Amino acid sequence: MFFIDVDEPLLSEMIGRLERILVPEEDCVHIFALCSACQEKIRVLGRGRIPKDEDFYVF
Repeated sequence: MFFIDVDEPLLSEMIGRLERILVPEEDCVHIFALCSACQEKIRVLGRGRIPKDEDFYVF
C-alpha cells in the first residue's frame, strides 16, 4: 500500500502513467480519496503507521 497526497492534476498524470504500464490481466490498482475526517479514522494494526505532514515522492 502506498500513501500519496497529490492535487488533481498530478493524480490525473499518475493515473495516465499507470494505465500505460498496467497489465489488466495481472495488475490491480485501487485509488481511494480520503477527506481529512476519514484520514483521522484510519486504524493500523502492527508495525504500520500513517504518514502525517511528510513530503511524498513518486518514483
